[in-house]
Amino acid sequence: MVAWNKPGSLKVGTVGRPAEPGTVSLAPDGEAIVTRTALLSHGYFEAPEEDSRATFIGPHSVATGDIARFDEQGFLTITGRKKDAIIARSGEKFHPEPIEALIQDHARIKAALVTSSDRNSGMTAILVVARRDDETTTDIRRHIERVNSGLPACQRVTELVFTEQDFTVDNGLRTKNLKLNRNAIRAALLTAAPA
Repeated sequence: MVAWNKPGSLKVGTVGRPAEPGTVSLAPDGEAIVTRTALLSHGYFEAPEEDSRATFIGPHSVATGDIARFDEQGFLTITGRKKDAIIARSGEKFHPEPIEALIQDHARIKAALVTSSDRNSGMTAILVVARRDDETTTDIRRHIERVNSGLPACQRVTELVFTEQDFTVDNGLRTKNLKLNRNAIRAALLTAAPA
């Protein structure tokens, strides 16, 4: 157990406070690092040494691969996975999950995936909608404009791809732990013409 919400110390939307004070820190890139005197493991079985070195970064420290932040009360929020980072053409590195959360804060959007565009320096958003009609498209475009107004230029969404196909485990567009299967979504849906 790394962090937990418990009675009397609970904040919805976070994974809680560290189970043991001082055992979770953040690397300069925001990756959560767990440090304990007794780890559950000291390496991966039959894994390449480079994978083990990237995870087991010291005798008592493990890099989780999760990008996180602490709030002012010490609650930890996971904002994404390090491996999902996007490197913009400008060289800036950022995580798509916070942008996806902003996009999904719209009643007509069931799910969103943000990825770099193959056609320009902006981002492409693949959006799951219940139905696509002119009213929905216009409403979503306005929403994307509002989201973009708060983002740096290299993170702005410049292309939209609409689909009525849900991202599910059964169709392979989500992993078994319900995370977006980013490679599968891109392969299945980026052949669609941008809207």
